[in-house]
Amino acid sequence: MKNQTYSFLTRLFFVLCLILAVTADLAAQYVPTLERGDPTYRRRSEIEANSVRTSVYNSGLSGRTGFGQGVPYEWPTGTGRHYIALAGMFVGGEVVNAIGNTIQIVSVPAFRVNPATGADWNFNPVPQYMNSTSSTIARSDDPTTWPPFWPDKMIDTTDPGWVGKWNGLLGKDVFINGTEYYYHFSDDVYSRYQFYPDSTNMWRRGLGIVVSQRVLEWRDPVLEDAVVTVSDIHNVGTRAIQRTALTLWIADMVGGDGDTQDDKAYYNLSRKVVYFTDADGFSPNPAFAGVRVGVAALAFLQTPADSAGVPLGITNMSIVPAGAINFTTTPDIYFWSTFMTPGQFYDPNTIPPGEFDIFASCGYFPLAARSSKRLVTAFVFAMDTIEALRKVNYVRGLVGGGYSPNSVGVSILSPMPGQVVSGQVPIQWNAANNRPSVRVDLFYSSNLGDTWNLIAQNEPNDGSFTWATQTLPDGIFYKVRVVAYDSVSVGYRTMDSVFTLNNPQASPPQIRIRSPLARQVHQSPVIVRWIGG
Repeated sequence: MKNQTYSFLTRLFFVLCLILAVTADLAAQYVPTLERGDPTYRRRSEIEANSVRTSVYNSGLSGRTGFGQGVPYEWPTGTGRHYIALAGMFVGGEVVNAIGNTIQIVSVPAFRVNPATGADWNFNPVPQYMNSTSSTIARSDDPTTWPPFWPDKMIDTTDPGWVGKWNGLLGKDVFINGTEYYYHFSDDVYSRYQFYPDSTNMWRRGLGIVVSQRVLEWRDPVLEDAVVTVSDIHNVGTRAIQRTALTLWIADMVGGDGDTQDDKAYYNLSRKVVYFTDADGFSPNPAFAGVRVGVAALAFLQTPADSAGVPLGITNMSIVPAGAINFTTTPDIYFWSTFMTPGQFYDPNTIPPGEFDIFASCGYFPLAARSSKRLVTAFVFAMDTIEALRKVNYVRGLVGGGYSPNSVGVSILSPMPGQVVSGQVPIQWNAANNRPSVRVDLFYSSNLGDTWNLIAQNEPNDGSFTWATQTLPDGIFYKVRVVAYDSVSVGYRTMDSVFTLNNPQASPPQIRIRSPLARQVHQSPVIVRWIGG
């Protein structure tokens, strides 16, 4: 009964408030003017729908916030091989305070308290975007984690609140091939400065920011090594923020615990990518025994400045020794001037490998009252920076193509299923009707798709490539995959069936057990079936 009363009163509260707050010119966009954060509703969940596993927090953090508190970015999932310890987002703005002085306020996701009272001074989750009885964040594949209704969908006059429906990035009850988390968080408790962002709600402090954030993982082969975060930064106040900036704070740990002293981060501004690498490619951490350490890449896929006429992506790169900042005692002007002021970039060539915190920022951009801007980023994992950039290109095409992993139509014309080939093998395809802006990557598998190898990358979309197979082993389980992409689309096609590679050199036969299947239980004579050749 108590939960039912809570749900009814909460829903009634938002209905009444929205009637007052939403005017005709805002009817097409929800502005969360009445949402407030509450630290008692902080939740952590693990996302592991594809090859990357990490913890997600509904206050704007991901990774591990302390010893035993969360999972660092792990790749591949289940291996214990860690690359990023922690990531979080800062939102900063330059405003005029109550006595007419220009000040800078920077809201942070964690580790800041009022030194006089111990009160929380961080971004905090908005409770109405989760099931109050759930121990996890609202996730697409578990309706028990969803709230009774979605406050940001109360403006839907035909289905107010989308009761019992998933509030997806792609629309009502639209699910990706993977997992999507959704939550809001607010900076309204940050009372350090004499600034009141909303003249209609004097209890709101901070910058008047509410962030609507989604974390997504796709299972599609071209996206299986990426985690995408979509953040809509709402100014819910009545005061415009003429200079706004966003900072992503990253604590890397490439090679896992015990191997953080030789990390090195550098960046490619034209590609809008930050790379996190291990200096020697070796880690004493047991999870990396016999395996070379790969790289993590942070890609800025869409920034608020994109629509503000500011040149596209990273405007400040800074680095400090790990743990050097006391979030409570450090004044906001330090965060603003050091990390958020455009045009400042550290020189990776002068920074030796070591244990650092990295800050990548974008700004300035204006954030009008009762408006929002979007930031889209992705962490991508690979064995080297070349492979990482290829995967970043796929994710960039995903975002540009409306978050569809098949916004480019691809068909494979040859080899044909069942065909026997040798020597110089023509691979032929059609992608986006030969659109010249599209580039193509080609892959093969010799084991029915269990593992894949690169044939060629960044090929022109001319529909043909000659594949030299002379050094490959013969086999009957070969497949080809074609991935096509540009900045506004991505798509792929994998052969449904297999072809045979038969070169002159002798090779052992391939064998595949067809039955019995793994984990089957039998109590009588078992017929074993296989295919070999």
